[in-house]
Amino acid sequence: MISSAQSLQDEPGSNLEEYDASGVDDPGHLMFGPQSKARYISPVHFAMISEEINDINELLRNQQRFFVNNADDESESESEQHTHPGGLAVRLRGDRRTYGDIFPDVPAFRPQDVAVGQYARNPDVTELLRALPSQHQCAGLIRAYLAGYHSVSPLFHSPSFWQQAREFFQSNQVEHTENDTSIHFLALLLAVLFAGTVVSPRSYVRTMFGNDAVREELSARLYRTAVRGIRMSDFPRVPSIQSFTAFIIVDATWLRAEQPLTCCSFVGLAVRVAQMLGLHEDPSKFPVIDRIETHVRRQLFWHLVSLDCQVALASGLPAIIGSKLYDVSPITELSESAITSPPVEGSETIKEIGKTFVAGKFEFYRRMSDFLHLLHNDSLNESDLDRLLETIHENQTDLYARRERVATVVQDSITDGEPASGAAIFAKLTKMCLSMFAAKPFAVMYGPVRRHGLLQKLFEKEPTEYLHRFLRLTQCNDFQPWHWCWPGQHQPLYSIMALLQELEDRPFDTLAMQTRRLIDLAILMCGPQANEGILSHEDGDSDARPLHEGGAEAWVFIRRARERAWQKADLDPSILLCPASAKEIHFDGFPGQFDDIALPDHDPFEDNWLGSYPELGPDWQAFFADFPSDWNFDL
Repeated sequence: MISSAQSLQDEPGSNLEEYDASGVDDPGHLMFGPQSKARYISPVHFAMISEEINDINELLRNQQRFFVNNADDESESESEQHTHPGGLAVRLRGDRRTYGDIFPDVPAFRPQDVAVGQYARNPDVTELLRALPSQHQCAGLIRAYLAGYHSVSPLFHSPSFWQQAREFFQSNQVEHTENDTSIHFLALLLAVLFAGTVVSPRSYVRTMFGNDAVREELSARLYRTAVRGIRMSDFPRVPSIQSFTAFIIVDATWLRAEQPLTCCSFVGLAVRVAQMLGLHEDPSKFPVIDRIETHVRRQLFWHLVSLDCQVALASGLPAIIGSKLYDVSPITELSESAITSPPVEGSETIKEIGKTFVAGKFEFYRRMSDFLHLLHNDSLNESDLDRLLETIHENQTDLYARRERVATVVQDSITDGEPASGAAIFAKLTKMCLSMFAAKPFAVMYGPVRRHGLLQKLFEKEPTEYLHRFLRLTQCNDFQPWHWCWPGQHQPLYSIMALLQELEDRPFDTLAMQTRRLIDLAILMCGPQANEGILSHEDGDSDARPLHEGGAEAWVFIRRARERAWQKADLDPSILLCPASAKEIHFDGFPGQFDDIALPDHDPFEDNWLGSYPELGPDWQAFFADFPSDWNFDL
């Protein structure tokens, strides 16, 4: 029997058991349920910082609820009806089939056995062309994507993409046939348009699409269209670099740290497709690959390594991609324009801000992948801890050096009394993110180190810095173009749980009061829905971050842990005692809390949002140069 909207504990015979590993090595926690269900979490999972087994089991039970959506609720407009040669009519919802197509089609033993899925994969390409926004709107969304998405997560060579987009729209202004349209590029274009709506401010969406336009509705519509485009390209059966890139954009943009299980199949499939495309081998081994293709391939691969590690951190499991399974050189830190032509004057600015950050992010996740494999040692000892700390030190040395390079390049460009340039705002973001990367491993290793009795060896054991910087980044309106990632994708689950455990162990420590204020602010920033995670705001309204029920349970788990810690200190957990801003909370435990680049007072939305973005470098100036300043432009 399959239960509908029922938790495992409500099913008959669902008395759950767990494997108790006390007294032996630390293999993690394994929960058993009915119908052969089971869920394993490793010692590195953020919930394992708490040792309340009942609460951990409750979290796992609620994250494994099974739902069956009523097909009657689906509108005919979102459905497709296909007829087998034998006359059997089958009704499919096109977008849902796309999300979870993990089983191959039934082999066609006879002509009448042609799989239904083959019909679902072949809609007319004109359907996708009709779904495209206007050329003016597409240009605006592409520009938004380059500013808010490509700047921190580059996946292609942007000048080449822009040129392809121009050619695409020019070819569609005249009579053409279906064969004139590259379905692979169309899938990538649709993915970019979807992500462009996600990163755009609401005011910008209204400017481009009318006062009644709702960003969330527009992004949902473009998401479904992009998914159909990827399926039409016959991905993953016949993948291309463009369709693979589209797949990563569509599946990763709404990734949530609280919902790692929804990403597991995505990462596993992406790794296998990357191998099919040869991305795990360095392009220099193949002379036929030119400079742009080499750049794109390396960029794509290291982005996948980062995603793999990001999901591994969220799930508390080892990364899939091991360092012995690939041979790929790091990405170049040259500007994209320099990849196709000699460097132009001033190109060092974008190199030092954008590529320096991205290369640092890739290197951080490469080291973190090895870090996680070591941290999953069931018998963690002092020697292992020394190796972990050595990795952390290497990370910090590299990340802090990159911070200084960014600061040196940009500080001279800031003029007192004038609005901050796009380069200055982006530099402020990259400095803060690089500092967060340097602080993150301490929170991740806290649980295993504590359980193995090695916490006294870890001097920097309180992950206050990461949470403090995370809240500041989330509260800064300057960073709205990147809030889709922080706090959209990322959440400080490890930091909060580690700090709560510290408060439970030492409720009257000298730093306890300030730490409680910081945690209370994090809870306050979860917004009116309480369990959507820490939310950013725009024009006074919170940015919706809806979670599946399993994701919301992570915050229920955190609230229970907070209640225990507050009760240990004889405090009322229903009362939040915190300031409105993270800047009002000070710690002596880490240097440079407010040493980020100081920006003049300004309203980031006073002028056109992306007006200053080309200042990041001449490569963007070059292919935005055709657009007049009033934004009435077309491709």
